[in-house]
Amino acid sequence: MEEFKDRLVQLRKSVPMTQDALAARLGVTYQAVSKWETGSCYPDVTLLPKIAAVFGTTVDYLLGGGEAPAQTASVEPAAEATPVAIDVDVPGDLEIRLFCKGRQIADAKVNGTVTVRVLGRIRDVHGFTNLVCDDIEGDADVGGSLDCHGDIGGDVSVGGSLRLKGDIDGDVHAGGSVECYGEISGDVSAGRVTAGEIGGDVSATEVAAGEINGDVSARTVRMRKDAEEKD
Repeated sequence: MEEFKDRLVQLRKSVPMTQDALAARLGVTYQAVSKWETGSCYPDVTLLPKIAAVFGTTVDYLLGGGEAPAQTASVEPAAEATPVAIDVDVPGDLEIRLFCKGRQIADAKVNGTVTVRVLGRIRDVHGFTNLVCDDIEGDADVGGSLDCHGDIGGDVSVGGSLRLKGDIDGDVHAGGSVECYGEISGDVSAGRVTAGEIGGDVSATEVAAGEINGDVSARTVRMRKDAEEKD
């Protein structure tokens, strides 16, 4: 007789559905699903009806009894894409995954701009979209543009532009412009740079700062008298 772990694997793969997707449907971690499928542990009994409902089967069938129902999956079809705004309070790292009909997407084409907004502190950031956030306690590596309403405690690398209302404690590399209303402790490499004070070297086309403590390579350099003013 098939065991629970065998039938769970069979049902999940028949959809098909990843362990991540099933975990998300049940509100558990993918590690938990993995342990169920290897037989190292079993789900709480309160989860059995939920698991059965996901696959359109019965608890009796999951536990090795009966025959598989004719309908062995109840996975909703993918809804038509609509703009969605998400506010997330993240105490640590943030990873966003997209799934379609239980399968993780390897590649995605977006006819527009993707922006992620995070409310609250972030430890480190690594992403490929535009990001709007408050404080970042560590490093920031963003493929798009970054609009930070607080401070950044480490190095910053953005593919687009950077706008910051606070201070940056590390180096900055931006594919576009940098607009920092506070101080930048490290080196800066960008297109157009505006900052209150820069503690390291600067490589840019245009620079406007209250004070620069390192070497400057730029076409235009202007010292700002209003460096302490903030919007």
